[in-house]
Amino acid sequence: MQTCSEKYSVMQITDLLNELQIHYELVGDVRSDLSFSSIKNPVHKGIYFIEEEYFENGKCLKDSLIITNAQVKNTKSNAYILVDNPQLVFYLICRRLFKKKTKGEIHPTAILNKKACIAKNVYIGPYCVIGSCEIQEKSMLYGHITISDKVKIGKNVEVDFYSHIGSAGLAWVWGDKGERIIQPQIGGVIIDENCFIGSGVGIARGSVNENTIIERETAIAQGSKIGHGTVIKEKCHLGNNVTLAGNCTIGESSFIGSGSVISSQVFIGANNVIGAGAVVTKSFYETGYVLAGVPAKVIKKVEKKLRGVPRS
Repeated sequence: MQTCSEKYSVMQITDLLNELQIHYELVGDVRSDLSFSSIKNPVHKGIYFIEEEYFENGKCLKDSLIITNAQVKNTKSNAYILVDNPQLVFYLICRRLFKKKTKGEIHPTAILNKKACIAKNVYIGPYCVIGSCEIQEKSMLYGHITISDKVKIGKNVEVDFYSHIGSAGLAWVWGDKGERIIQPQIGGVIIDENCFIGSGVGIARGSVNENTIIERETAIAQGSKIGHGTVIKEKCHLGNNVTLAGNCTIGESSFIGSGSVISSQVFIGANNVIGAGAVVTKSFYETGYVLAGVPAKVIKKVEKKLRGVPRS
């Protein structure tokens, strides 16, 4: 894995674009000793992406490489790579250079159940506790992670520090004498391929013969809690500290904003946006809407393709 402190030349970046088969146009002088940077923390001789509508924000940059879709007029102080989607191209380059890879290392402090089925090229970091589960190839568990019994993790899944997958949910009723009767949680968890699970995430297992299911290419940010038997369809994004109660369903490609709460057994249709801090108490079967507020109500139609990080 490379680090952001390493320096790159324009030619190295264009060679990578050729390798990725990305069409581009290079404008300006070839430069070297460049480092990947954010426009929010500009440095001298950085590598940035800037969308056309925010191009004026880059006026302060000098001797840098800017990936953009703007019409470039002045090339004296910077070099430019012109592409159709600067943010996508920047992310693809960063993923190729900086994404962690594994050859199957298991840290000596990790504790593994003898019945665990772990592919050869899975990384298991320090102080992980692995139960009788299945972890498929190229997955990465970074450290201090607990994976309980009856959990299946698909290919190329990343789980960040201090997350717990397969914990017990809580379902109970009052008994005849006023005592709390708790139902044991004996189901499982299925996490499909290419998912990202952030730090401090808790995913409860299914309650009886059901599974909590996270479908492929879903990303769950840090601190979120997923209730028992919940189903999150493919390509969803959950922001920080989202709470999904038991047995709810989130439709594919939906965006659940930070700090939002979805009540138990609620169904959310595909391609919807739940605003930050919203509380959803009733099912919403339509697709392509923004819901916000407490309780959540329809605000408007979704107008643009969703991004995990806002363009502005």
